[in-house]
Amino acid sequence: MPTNKKVSVIIPFYNEYDYLENTIMSVLLQSYKNIEILVVDDSGVHGVRQALNKIKKDRRIRLLDYGVNRGVSAARNFGLDNATGDWIYFLDADDFISSGFIERCVRAAEFANLPVAGIIRHMNIPDKHIARFGSNSMDFVIYPIDTIGGTDVAAMHHQYIYEKKFLDDNKIRFCDGLVFGEDLLFYLLVAHYAKFASLTGGAFYYFRAPSPEKVRPYRTQDCKKWAITKQKFETEYAKIIALYKPGFKHPDAENLIKGITRMATPQMRTPWWGRMISGVIPVRKWRRKVRSHFAQRCN
Repeated sequence: MPTNKKVSVIIPFYNEYDYLENTIMSVLLQSYKNIEILVVDDSGVHGVRQALNKIKKDRRIRLLDYGVNRGVSAARNFGLDNATGDWIYFLDADDFISSGFIERCVRAAEFANLPVAGIIRHMNIPDKHIARFGSNSMDFVIYPIDTIGGTDVAAMHHQYIYEKKFLDDNKIRFCDGLVFGEDLLFYLLVAHYAKFASLTGGAFYYFRAPSPEKVRPYRTQDCKKWAITKQKFETEYAKIIALYKPGFKHPDAENLIKGITRMATPQMRTPWWGRMISGVIPVRKWRRKVRSHFAQRCN
């Protein structure tokens, strides 16, 4: 059995009221018992205390509240600063893990005496709303995480546990204020300093995709917000890749920047009255002219 080092499970909470009970129960039922659960209240609409009242009292659960909404990165950092465990695990409030997940990760860490350990990443989708990450293999493998290649390693914070001393000594934190791509930047910092991770199977992480009604459609007024996000991400990304060899680029980060750029670029749109007028003009060339005339970019 693994040694009895404490694992701190950090769960940022922001309006995931319907799923928090399932998430916490998946941690309480772990085969590895020396854990603490830090639920960080990020001041959403639904109170976290109300959600925790549905769960049987357990001294391993701690509620942290800093009183304001600062985003998921700040919530994770706050949990990390207040954690008392030897190992850190970040779990999203609407996801859950298999009962042997933490024990398998701790075993992997001890197998190679490395500060980063986790599960082999094989993905399948048993349900249209849930993706499962993990492997049935019980082997342990040492994998270079500061290089690109393979499908067993991914830039996902929920795949690994991290030695708290390693994170503190290297001042590794999530980028405060960034709510998109923050886990990728965190991973790049971890990969640079750790170089290798110990991976194993026999455990799974279940990612719950947001329901369609909770996904806000693209709105042109969000262009400026995405532009700010893009600028912040690129600034932090540039600082991190400067730590690597010259010319290094991470394909996931490059693709992410392209995606944010599209979101930050004003979309061509035609107002409703322009569409109505153009729709009743039977001559095609005039319809094209009207549409061209009324097409505009968002400010």
